[in-house]
Amino acid sequence: MQKINLLFVTVLLSLFTFVACHDNEEVEPEEIKLDKTELSLIANGKKDTIKIIEGTGKFTATSADKTIATAEVKDRIIIVTPLKVGETTVKVKNTYKETTFKVVVNTPELAVKKDSVTLSFKSKTEVEITGGTAPYTVSSSDKTKATAIIKDDNKVEITAEAEEGTATITVKDAKNAEVKIVVTLGVAPEITTNKPDVDGYDENYNTVKMAQVVFIVGETGDNAELIIETGTAPYTVEDPNKGEWDALNATFTVEGNKVIFSGTEYASGNVIITDAVGKTKYVSVNVKKQLTVSKTEFEVLVGQTINNADKIKVEGHAKVIRVKSNSAPEVVEASIEESANTAMRALILTGLKAGTADIVITDGVVEKTVKVTVKAPADITLHTEDGTELDATTAYELGKFIIKGGAGTYDITFEGDLIKKPVEAKEITYGANKGDFEFTLERNINHAIGGEVTVTVTDKQDATKTKSFKVKCETLLELALTVNGTDIPKADSGEGTYYNISEGLYGGYNIYGIKLNDVIEVTVKNGAGDYKVEVDESSKIEVTQNGTNETFQITAKEDDTTYYGDITITDKTDSKKSVKISRIYID
Repeated sequence: MQKINLLFVTVLLSLFTFVACHDNEEVEPEEIKLDKTELSLIANGKKDTIKIIEGTGKFTATSADKTIATAEVKDRIIIVTPLKVGETTVKVKNTYKETTFKVVVNTPELAVKKDSVTLSFKSKTEVEITGGTAPYTVSSSDKTKATAIIKDDNKVEITAEAEEGTATITVKDAKNAEVKIVVTLGVAPEITTNKPDVDGYDENYNTVKMAQVVFIVGETGDNAELIIETGTAPYTVEDPNKGEWDALNATFTVEGNKVIFSGTEYASGNVIITDAVGKTKYVSVNVKKQLTVSKTEFEVLVGQTINNADKIKVEGHAKVIRVKSNSAPEVVEASIEESANTAMRALILTGLKAGTADIVITDGVVEKTVKVTVKAPADITLHTEDGTELDATTAYELGKFIIKGGAGTYDITFEGDLIKKPVEAKEITYGANKGDFEFTLERNINHAIGGEVTVTVTDKQDATKTKSFKVKCETLLELALTVNGTDIPKADSGEGTYYNISEGLYGGYNIYGIKLNDVIEVTVKNGAGDYKVEVDESSKIEVTQNGTNETFQITAKEDDTTYYGDITITDKTDSKKSVKISRIYID
């Protein structure tokens, strides 16, 4: 039994030794094999590839001169990119082996980006050379039509030398390869822009069409940029008035086919664009101020309308200013005044009911907010000019009166014709009563009989708000007139002799149809019977008064179409009673 076990161990040891010796034998790795050993490419042309057909593991590919060509491996495919003319090698490696292949990068065939161009007289263009071997030369088939030069080593600059015809430009490289560019000539186009044309005047006041550029100071949009759509580059821009723009703190610059305008304040002027062939285009430029508002808080009464720029002034590019939003349209109506003024408008507000609203105004660039408070108007009170409040029982002298309270629009009414009509209230814009309203009552001299008159002031927005007071109208002196013993009738107009009574600066009796040396007899119909008669020193009439009686005579002594008589008759017992004969017209 012991012998059998020993034999079994011996067999196992022998078997183990055989296996171990077999595993330690070295295996030779595979060589790397490629499907090509050389690539021929064109500088900056298409890429090419080589396949790895034998070999194992992870591969890398490295160009000996990466300025000539570069290489990379993707899925056993080597991708080669040609860059410039020359030769290099690419080394391909894995963990065990490596190999190389040759890359030749050749010069591309001579070529140009365009084989034909169309130009107007004196215009230029550039055509890029895309192949061949530098240096290059150019020639023209007809230099009277077109000329050419090499620019920046690889560009052909062609200049049109005539208004019509054709020419051929030949480009040759260092290896004598050649390519041709056909040049067709045409009439130079007029300068046009992306802005609308308006009628304007040049520096000699001739009517011309001008492109119009309008922009707001500080605007970041394209309103300050004019694009030249047709014309012959390059372009220049100048100020025809030499220095006008400098004085206005406004500038303009040219960038290719763009003219950029800038400014720091309101300015207006013209510039002239000139192209390479002498074509010109006038441009009218208006630089507008940004939006400003004179007040950011304002009070208005229910029923009151504010429509005066003295109240809330909006300035800027008025044509584009608008009310953007109203937070409470049920409280106040808001709009911008329609006006021919291009720089200033009024913000119009109408109070609808008590409350507040934020009115946002914009010019498309900036926004301004006006906070509006609408209040119910106070009750009306009436005052004399010195501030004394009127009462309903006192009869006041005619003159100026002040309204406090109400919504700012009033009806002023009274019975009869003793007071001149109409009577309107006007806002007081200065002094202690600024913001209140005033009106003046004046005697109607066409009605001599005096008396008391009740005057009523009513708020137009609320008829329940009303106040009344009394004024006294003195009796005026009334005249009876005759000429050469015949009564002179009263009439507004007519033939022959008549009179009427006028108001105003030359108010009084006016007598028409008088002849030289006619005797006008004047009789005072009311008064105390004792009168003072005063005659202007320049008057060409003679006045004879019968003592202190109410009758006196006037005689025209010199030939003149009109006598500005200026005869004043005053009751000596009551100086408030007076009357004037203003004019005497001579036939």
